[in-house]
Amino acid sequence: MALTNKRRVFIDEYLKDCNATQAAIRAGYAHPNTQGPRLLLNVSISDAIKARLDERAMKADEVIERLTSMARGDMGDFMDIERMTFSLNLAKAKEKGLTHLIHKIKDRVVMTSKGSGDDIEETETHTIEIELYDAQTALAHLGKYHKLFTDSAELKLPEGFEIPVRVYIPENFREKHDGDT
Repeated sequence: MALTNKRRVFIDEYLKDCNATQAAIRAGYAHPNTQGPRLLLNVSISDAIKARLDERAMKADEVIERLTSMARGDMGDFMDIERMTFSLNLAKAKEKGLTHLIHKIKDRVVMTSKGSGDDIEETETHTIEIELYDAQTALAHLGKYHKLFTDSAELKLPEGFEIPVRVYIPENFREKHDGDT
């Protein structure tokens, strides 16, 4: 069944904040407190919402690709390096499609003044700090995905040594299940 325009608007609005009542208000329903939650029970609407969410969701291969990119992140891709100096070049990183590797950027401005009266000379100094996502964390996640690390321990017993295993079966269990085998 095709969705009405009003229901399509409801879906668009619902996907903004996942609030059925507010979506119903914004879509123009007369009784949004009851109609909003009820609209979510409609199969066509819930299927349309699920399809839209699935479109937006990051697929497993994209997650692995992003983690791999973070693990391989190189600060050199964000800098122009010449002999003993370097400068930050975000345009270079953007051209290479690597700005998603940036975790945070800080721009600190320090104003200094020299002199007094009419002979004041002001200087503005910018200090930019850039931090990429942690490569070691990305590597740890990738290692877990590829099962490179284990959280188990191997127990080596001396030859001929066995660990006795006792199985306790409660009386009431035996009574109920006698003859089941």
